[in-house]
Amino acid sequence: MSKLFLILLSLLGLTTAGLVFIYPVLALNVNKEDNPTSQAERTITVNDNGWHLVIHTKETDLARILLANNIRLNQLDKIYPDFNQPVFDAIIIERAVEVVIKADGQEKQLFTHQKTVSDSLLKEAGINLDQWDRVEPNLDSQLFYNLEIKVTRVAKETKTIRKNIDFETIYEAAPDMLLGKTKILSSGQTGEKEEEYLIIYEDNKEVNRILQKTTILKEPVAKTVVRGTKLLIGRKETGIASFVAKSIYSGLTAAHNSRSVIVKIIDRGPYVAGRVIDLSYEAFSSISNSDGLARVKIEEILN
Repeated sequence: MSKLFLILLSLLGLTTAGLVFIYPVLALNVNKEDNPTSQAERTITVNDNGWHLVIHTKETDLARILLANNIRLNQLDKIYPDFNQPVFDAIIIERAVEVVIKADGQEKQLFTHQKTVSDSLLKEAGINLDQWDRVEPNLDSQLFYNLEIKVTRVAKETKTIRKNIDFETIYEAAPDMLLGKTKILSSGQTGEKEEEYLIIYEDNKEVNRILQKTTILKEPVAKTVVRGTKLLIGRKETGIASFVAKSIYSGLTAAHNSRSVIVKIIDRGPYVAGRVIDLSYEAFSSISNSDGLARVKIEEILN
């Protein structure tokens, strides 16, 4: 291979490995003796992938015209006319676009003459799409240099899962039973159901689970409990209550509205004359809407 031929390849941005269809022709055309430039100067229009350039030259040899005008070819670029044909008035170059395709945990660089993201483009890279696979950017998007195309493998499956249904507990008041006492009237029973889910996977990872249908196989049975409400009343007192203390061992009833609350005595007091008890804010607000004082009736709960 001649030194001049290697220099020409370098200027064109090519290697011998990428010149399957160019190499024999270039080897013939780089010799000046074979192509004397005796013709009159002509105007040649170059359409380089949509970019236009006007060249004035006497040359008819394509390789020399490209070299003289510093027009480089990249791998897989297509050019018309062929290198073994003389150039008359036009040169058309179709550039291969380099894109990056990410799929199945791999990254591939591809030179292509496709114009848009398409099944054909992906097949050039050895990638076949299944029904639910997602491509970003979308199919039919315009290609441009170094565009990154991501293929996400999407799979769907339907799965049925059996689950227990918790029973509820129903409480009933028992006025003849002391406060704090309870009794189970009937035990609860757990129910059972089937839930059908549509599960979506992306690149083998679950990303969503959508409930499609629920089938009750066995209804749950509620548990019934009675709770005593009977109070054993001891000492009684009437007076003023305020909210100071923390907040069930004493019952208070507001004298003006009959609202009541049960509280636990946890400290001595009150420490202000004329008051019979200091309540927490929560307890006080449950029996009165006043700013801080209310007349109440206190009853000691013995049970």
